[in-house]
Amino acid sequence: MSTATRLTKLAEGLDSNGVLSAEKGGTGATTFSGGASTPSAVSDQANTSTGYFDLPVGTTGQRPASPGEGNFRINSTTSALEVYYLGFWTTIKSLGLSLATGGTSIATDGNYKVHTFTTGGNFVVSQSASAFEVLLVAGGGGGANDVGGGGGAGGLIYQSALELPVATYVIGVGAGGAGSGSTSGTASNGLNTTGFSLTAIGGGGGANYTGSGSVVTGATGGSGGGGVGYTWPSNGGAGTSGQGFLGGNGAGTTAGTGGGGGGATGAGANGISNNAGFAAGGAGFTSLISGTSTVYATGGKGGGDNWTGATSSTPNTGNGGDGQGLYGSGGDGAGGIVIIRYRFQ
Repeated sequence: MSTATRLTKLAEGLDSNGVLSAEKGGTGATTFSGGASTPSAVSDQANTSTGYFDLPVGTTGQRPASPGEGNFRINSTTSALEVYYLGFWTTIKSLGLSLATGGTSIATDGNYKVHTFTTGGNFVVSQSASAFEVLLVAGGGGGANDVGGGGGAGGLIYQSALELPVATYVIGVGAGGAGSGSTSGTASNGLNTTGFSLTAIGGGGGANYTGSGSVVTGATGGSGGGGVGYTWPSNGGAGTSGQGFLGGNGAGTTAGTGGGGGGATGAGANGISNNAGFAAGGAGFTSLISGTSTVYATGGKGGGDNWTGATSSTPNTGNGGDGQGLYGSGGDGAGGIVIIRYRFQ
């Protein structure tokens, strides 16, 4: 039987609502409401057509008054393919576009919605059709004191096409670690950022200069904190695989700087022999997800003894704080962020 003949017979089986409805009699024969047909016209037969299979399209209010089990149609109100089964209309698959609410701010970028979380909250997906682009960045680590290491950047997770079923998703955004003025240990690590069953790890704090001959390693984290410089140098801390890189080692000279904190796409620089300078932090991740080109998760600078340029990081970038020079406190790490982007029109 030709494809054209099968389609003609299928059309005969549509009811006044444009729905194909099948009833099986006691003999096992199948008839279709709206007209007679045969099973071979619509099932268990190869279809070699490269055209289309026509489905009825209508609003929720235009559903059949007396639907039969197995009726299926496209609902133009919910933009979904639905089937009537066990007495209920059930969505098989949402079609076309996604819809969601939640966030510290919501912006429009052309055909896309951009939800930004700088604090925790709920992201509520009410319709899931197109994939979601997602960026999670944890809080950056704090920078250390006196020839101290730079803070490691917060761990960064980027998903270009994440499938998110209809649900409520709890988002947590990590704060940045405080810069340190202490002569022991490391500056504070940043806190984790969470969402969609993903966890971005907070950046490691930079190593402080102790002045006592004890060696302090930069803290591990999403990206590792930089090691301390001067006469008792130390190594940078390790980063988390897939989220960031290790911190740089401190320079072991009287003019040596601390190492730079690790970044999302590169390790922190090792310390240099220039007590008025600094070691660069590891490179960050550049993204257009917000609609504007922005760099996230850059490592903090490792400070020299006479360097006074340490600063706290740009808010909600996950950058690490800078290490400081003589007797100064290091810069604070930046808080994290979560950004979700999807097509809505």
